[in-house]
Amino acid sequence: MRIAALSVPAAVMLALGAQPASAAEAPTARREACAALQKRSTATVEVREATWVPQSQLPAGPGGATLPAPEHCLVRLMIGARPSNLPEMGYGTGVELRLPLEWNGRLVFQGGGGLDGMLLPALGRVAGYPSALERGFAVVSTDGGHQGRNNIDSRFGVDQQAKLDFAYQAVERATHEAKAVVDGFYGRKAERSYFVGCSTGGREAMLAAQRLPLEFDGVVAGNASWNLTRVAMNQIWSLQTVMRVAPRDAAGHPQPARTFTDAQLSAVSDAVLARCDVLDGLKDGMVNDFKACHFSPKELVCGRKEAPGQDR
Repeated sequence: MRIAALSVPAAVMLALGAQPASAAEAPTARREACAALQKRSTATVEVREATWVPQSQLPAGPGGATLPAPEHCLVRLMIGARPSNLPEMGYGTGVELRLPLEWNGRLVFQGGGGLDGMLLPALGRVAGYPSALERGFAVVSTDGGHQGRNNIDSRFGVDQQAKLDFAYQAVERATHEAKAVVDGFYGRKAERSYFVGCSTGGREAMLAAQRLPLEFDGVVAGNASWNLTRVAMNQIWSLQTVMRVAPRDAAGHPQPARTFTDAQLSAVSDAVLARCDVLDGLKDGMVNDFKACHFSPKELVCGRKEAPGQDR
């Protein structure tokens, strides 16, 4: 078995630390190779887009955030498209692949988030670092086997195949197809392949390590949402609890955004850090030994550290 499971900081530095090759490929030949990918469509794999993207700033998140991107080939595929009788819901595995002009010989699979259902830009974004694409990596992402209204649209669960795709099959299909495209585009296989994800992407990284051990040389699995049933029940309980204590508007509707003040939230955060920050051996503003952290917000009741008039 060739795969290595690494800590998040070490893995990010290793996987994203390589620099693009110094010798650039001929741009004209690469543009032609990009356009030629349109001919890869088969009965089961449809190439929906294969276009050349110049060096630019690309959308990378909410609030108008952007990331610099080098010249690259953008490829979007659909694997095994199937009809759906639900409005604004599609079935099949969507794949986005970005292939930089100056390739460093490596591939990063960017994990999804929430319940997937959306094809996120395959940039390989990592907070505090240049993106994987900017560093010369080929980057792939998938929508998890369905296309919904957003990444919390759970209606796909009525379809058994869509559930299997979300569970693991979409990652497997996207990996194999992405590697085939990389091989054809560059004329050689990736020297190293990595999977990087958080939350649902962390779960996908873990399943990649378990089910596809020969496909990846390393995985970064952050905050993996593994027990989805427990996660869902926790979210429902939290929402119901907040709604019960939320202030009401003139019509009697709860306003959850006003349930807690900034001062109250800061008081709880400060108290948790004071109690648990050092438990992992390093006082750095983060609680990493969360199993050893025992704290109850009840310790802050009776007005201690409360904003005036905000006792609830």
